Amino acid sequence: SGTQPSIAILFDHTLPLGFSYEHNFGLTGNEGPLGINVYQFSYSWSLQHQVVKDFDVFWQGFYNATALPRLRRFELQELAEARTRSPTAVVTGAGGIWTVNDRLAIYGSYNFGLTQFSPTTIAFLGFAVAF
Repeated sequence: SGTQPSIAILFDHTLPLGFSYEHNFGLTGNEGPLGINVYQFSYSWSLQHQVVKDFDVFWQGFYNATALPRLRRFELQELAEARTRSPTAVVTGAGGIWTVNDRLAIYGSYNFGLTQFSPTTIAFLGFAVAF
């Protein structure tokens, strides 16, 4: 809740055989278990490949945080047992994106957590519009 400032550097690479790889390094603010903003290193990545014209599939993941929404989960008891002030979340999954035209894209993904502080599963479905 509230303002959780973040900053990231984006790298985008075109690879052979029609693959593209994108990754982000950043510093991400998250509300910690005591209601205080905690700043952590974050890393997200995606490997994408075009299947047919205007439809790509991708495999993605993140360490600690996505751009939005914030997804870490923890209980105070789990945090105490882990002996860490700010738990680590690692998530990976797969999805697809359909570029309808130059201004509209529809995307979806299904992801799962790899650590105890990650969401067990999470799915995204949405669209992006360019003006």
